[in-house]
Amino acid sequence: MLLGGEMKRTTVKCDVFGIDFSADAKRSGSLTWVASGRVVENQLEICSVKTLSDLLQVSRKRDVALPALAKFIGDVGNATVGIDFPFSIPAQLINEPHWDTFVSHFADRFSDPKSFRAYCQSQHQGEFKRRTDRHARTPFSPYNLRMYRMTYHGIREVLARLVVNGSATVAPMQNWRKKGPNVIEICPSSTLKRLGLPTSGYKGAGSCKRETRQAILKKLVASGQISLQNPEMGRMVVENKGGDALDAIIAALPTYEIHSGTRSPADNLPPESMIEGWVYF
Repeated sequence: MLLGGEMKRTTVKCDVFGIDFSADAKRSGSLTWVASGRVVENQLEICSVKTLSDLLQVSRKRDVALPALAKFIGDVGNATVGIDFPFSIPAQLINEPHWDTFVSHFADRFSDPKSFRAYCQSQHQGEFKRRTDRHARTPFSPYNLRMYRMTYHGIREVLARLVVNGSATVAPMQNWRKKGPNVIEICPSSTLKRLGLPTSGYKGAGSCKRETRQAILKKLVASGQISLQNPEMGRMVVENKGGDALDAIIAALPTYEIHSGTRSPADNLPPESMIEGWVYF
């Protein structure tokens, strides 16, 4: 049985991680999925796809699981981690000279998710997207009703810990490390759009949605960029009704491209990216 904040140390020999993030208060650890992979002969081999709670053997409660995730990221070594929550908000709403300062002071500035969203709404009529959201065609603004809790807890419980402790670099706002953990923002929906794959109809129960998950996974593998270490993993991903396991694998693809040098984390980015962040898709 898992105890409060007790965490079992996990030896990881992977260098690419795709994370489908959840900020659910009671089930964050069981709803956050991590695809762990390694680069093998110019291909990303997915070694495991597990919930955060199963991977780290921690409680599924958010106040335990998310700090454990931050520690895990800080300990992965020379690896790249892609996570699917907004790393920042529109520059006009930040009122700080640097992203690091904004993140470091985030918890002091916003006491809870509602105060965070209320502030954003008070500064701009309607919902305002970042430049990267428009470029990547992400579904929502960082403070949209469906997103603001993800943004709040992702920044407060994960990014702020990494920044304050200096345990990882968050691109492109911080200089990329040649050695050590690097973290990027990704969006599975944007990646699916880039690849011309379905962005809806694969989450939920029913044979039709299951078949769509299967078709997406099959095409990802057929692309030659991704392989699965064993067939059982593929069956588990297809049977995961929420589509979260599949999203974690999708998240790992642009993460692998950045990690392997196929794409650069800093080429041709607009100035706003240094404070608003950038979605790699």
